[in-house]
Amino acid sequence: LYLLQTVSLTFFVETMELYMMEKKITISELCMLSFISYPFPFKFLLAPIADRFYSKKFGRQKSYVVPSQYLAGLLIIVFSYKVEQIIDERNVVAIMLFGFPIVFCFSIQDIALDSWLVTLVKPENYAWGGSCYYLAFYTGGLISFNMVIHLSLIHISEPTRQAEISYAVFCLKKK
Repeated sequence: LYLLQTVSLTFFVETMELYMMEKKITISELCMLSFISYPFPFKFLLAPIADRFYSKKFGRQKSYVVPSQYLAGLLIIVFSYKVEQIIDERNVVAIMLFGFPIVFCFSIQDIALDSWLVTLVKPENYAWGGSCYYLAFYTGGLISFNMVIHLSLIHISEPTRQAEISYAVFCLKKK
């Protein structure tokens, strides 16, 4: 779950900014995109709420993990059908309207997962829990930012050609 939330967070915070910069958005529009990441730094404000209000039948952590995962998944599916149109139209507001709730869901989920990790792991193994978190965090960043950059949607034109090709095709043709 840490991996999933990092993939979507990195996609909306870094990769979408890169796509929109390619579309020549203004600095003020780029700053508006940074609003998407605000739920994560402020999750300390949400933690007491998540700790106090939960379904006793469903469980403290599951009360937040399951609904936030479903809602984020639904929003991501809807966004996937509209992403090309949104990027082509340079619609920063639409990206924010999809991105902010998705990142909010994952910040709530992160609170619950951290709490779950503390209850599941024995105190002498806390270091392993942190290691798992950071491994998932950096792997998610690698998947949703670095691999996307290298394998798909950034178009590079060879100096002698007018047609745009993907970076992966560009690299394969060089060999």
